Amino acid sequence: MKLPEAIEIVEAQAASHPAAKFAPCEPTERAIHKRKEWCKSITALDKTHSTGYSLVGDFLKKKEELEPNLFLLFTIFAGNRITKVSEPKWEYKDSMLVRKVYPKDNEGNIVFHDVDRLTTFEERRALLFDYDGERATLQHFTWLPSRSWARDLWKPVETWLENQPNIATKIEFWEAEVAVRTDSLRQAQQRLDALKRQSATNGEELDPYTAEWLKTAAVLGTKKATGRESLEN
Repeated sequence: MKLPEAIEIVEAQAASHPAAKFAPCEPTERAIHKRKEWCKSITALDKTHSTGYSLVGDFLKKKEELEPNLFLLFTIFAGNRITKVSEPKWEYKDSMLVRKVYPKDNEGNIVFHDVDRLTTFEERRALLFDYDGERATLQHFTWLPSRSWARDLWKPVETWLENQPNIATKIEFWEAEVAVRTDSLRQAQQRLDALKRQSATNGEELDPYTAEWLKTAAVLGTKKATGRESLEN
């Protein structure tokens, strides 16, 4: 699975996550846009740092192929919102020279009132997702502070790391994967050799099994060959 596909899947999961309803800001009808976004694999924690350097791993390129691991999708959203601001109410006086005058109440206190102000904002969002080799699954969704934001991710990262198989189990798994893939490669090489022999000899000097197999759809890769016998002469 490539990174863009994984991001699309995780974003769809995040849209229905409870945390999505509690964004730190209430935007206006104006569109919010992603000002910055990056994705990083996480293989360990280094708590000697309080910044993003505490999340040990590699940054991913835009169309990189994913390997099974935990990933952080970090996004900064930017937009506008209307906020209420309390400020002194003022009036203009004099026709010849405009002067700003703050009206006062009966006790001599300046009168304040609430006004709407359109202000810009930025919010940081973190999505931790797991890719197991087949599926991308959202593990954690949180809105982050502007400073020392990485600390908010330590606990969910630790939980994920603690639940992973130990190194011996991983070695056993990948040894089995290599064996399966090596066998598949050997079979593919045998079939290629058989096709080359057919091309060179027009079907002569082929063993009966190979000659029969060459007539099946397996040659075109449309279905698996049913036999497990060797295709070697």
